[in-house]
Amino acid sequence: MSKQPIDRRLLLKGAASFAVLAPLPAWAATGPTVTEIAFDPAIPALGNPDGDVTIAELVDYQ
Repeated sequence: MSKQPIDRRLLLKGAASFAVLAPLPAWAATGPTVTEIAFDPAIPALGNPDGDVTIAELVDYQ
């Protein structure tokens, strides 16, 4: 495996990649919180309404 020497072109490519990816977390949408999922009246729930344990199942097909 040959190692590529670090030169100006490689540094510029790395800086450009970082500049493009740096604001990426700001674009990402936040998911729902556990409280929003566990206590959403639109989501059907089964079991003891006075129970102290909640199990939430999340499925992502991607």
